[in-house]
Amino acid sequence: MAKQKLNIVNRINFYQVSKSYGDETILTEFNVEIPEKGLISFTGVSGKGKTTLLRLLAGLELPDSGTI
Repeated sequence: MAKQKLNIVNRINFYQVSKSYGDETILTEFNVEIPEKGLISFTGVSGKGKTTLLRLLAGLELPDSGTI
């Protein structure tokens, strides 16, 4: 039996990701590609979506639209 080669993606993509909590929109059509190697930082004032990004990445939240 022949071995099947796995197709492994070496990056994380947020494509057109939007997230709201009730009437409050946190992310609107957010796009970013996070490479396999390297360092990325998200900075901003309180309430601008940094924790929401991490929760989406960890699978603790689902986006209202878009793909991760």
